[in-house]
Amino acid sequence: MHQCCMTLLLPLDIRARDDSGVIYGRLLDYDYRNFVFHEAIRAVMMVVDLWQYQEGTWPGFVIVIDLDRMSLGHLTKLDLQTIQQFLYYLQVVSINLIITSILMFFCPR
Repeated sequence: MHQCCMTLLLPLDIRARDDSGVIYGRLLDYDYRNFVFHEAIRAVMMVVDLWQYQEGTWPGFVIVIDLDRMSLGHLTKLDLQTIQQFLYYLQVVSINLIITSILMFFCPR
């Protein structure tokens, strides 16, 4: 199964106070063995690019990530080089995309 089928990436119709775009993300498959970080980043960027193409630009961008049922096993799948390349892309290449905040929340059961 591909990673894009294991994550939920949902651009929200509501806007932040400064009219920034808001996107919500969470895992649908909680098994850390199926989590592929670089595929998740690729899916996020494809959704954001398509969303921006359809609606135009915003003054900023808010990412809301639901960390419910995430484990330390998921952290072992993070690749520092992929994170570095993703942050470089956001700073240099994507001029029209300004991330105003990243909100991560975890609701213990």
